Order: sequence, then structure tokens, then C-alpha cells
Amino acid sequence: MVDLSMIIELQVSDSNGEELRTKAWTKLKLFDLQKHLISGAWRVPFYQLPIQADSEELANLPRLQAAMFLRIVNYHDADTQSQMTISAANYIDYRLPPYMDTHGTWR
Repeated sequence: MVDLSMIIELQVSDSNGEELRTKAWTKLKLFDLQKHLISGAWRVPFYQLPIQADSEELANLPRLQAAMFLRIVNYHDADTQSQMTISAANYIDYRLPPYMDTHGTWR
């Protein structure tokens, strides 16, 4: 089984704008159980600190009122995906990944 995830850390500057501090993080699975890339337009919630990558514990972690919107593209779909416009108005096209429930909790 391919069990590969991407951990993304959100950092913000401190009050004087000089030093970056970790504010939140998120975890994104990249492959399904059949070893296929989980391509699509995804909305992934950010979790507050501390950083913990155990999927079973994510349901109990506090969330930041923010999400990351991203597209993962399989090279077979590159032509189609490259024609999609990048706009804040397209937020409705982004959904939770298939391994998250309607509240963004891993299952």
C-alpha cells in the first residue's frame, strides 16, 4: 500500500512583521487504497497546534477558521486542468477529499 501524505504548515509573521511563527497545519493524503493519485480540487481544513499527524487523533484537534484550496492533477488530466481559471469565485468547485466526512474529519 502506498501511504504517502503531505503535511503543510501555515506560518504568520509576529506583531513586528519580522519573525514567522507556526499558526496551523494540515495533512493531505496523496494516494487511495488502490495506489491511485487522489486528484481533484480539494478544500482541506487547517488544525491548530500542536502538530500531530495521526489520522485517528485529527477529529479531536481544534481547527483554525481557515482552509487551503488546492488542485492535485494527474498528468493524464493536465490538458483539461490547465484550462481551468484560477479565481476566488471557483471556491464552489473545491470539496473535501474522499477520505474526510462532511465536517472535514478523517475516516
